[in-house]
Amino acid sequence: MGILDRIAKKDTPSIITNTQGDTISSTVSNNTLNLEDLDFLLHYLRNADLKGHQVEMFYNLVIKLQNQYIEQSKK
Repeated sequence: MGILDRIAKKDTPSIITNTQGDTISSTVSNNTLNLEDLDFLLHYLRNADLKGHQVEMFYNLVIKLQNQYIEQSKK
C-alpha cells in the first residue's frame, strides 16, 4: 500500500447511522463540526446522566460546544 492509496482512502465517504436509524454520509477526513453536528450533540448532552466526578469535564465540554455553535450560527 503506497502513500497515494492512504490519501485516497481518507477522502472516501463513510456511512454512519444515528440513534434514530437515519443514515448519514460523512467524509472521514472532515474533523470539523458543522452547525447540525453541534445541535445534535447539545441536544443529546442535555439528557446526559452524569456521575459527580464527570460534572466539571462535562461542563467545560458543553461550554466549548456552545461557543462553537454560536460561531457557526453567525456564518
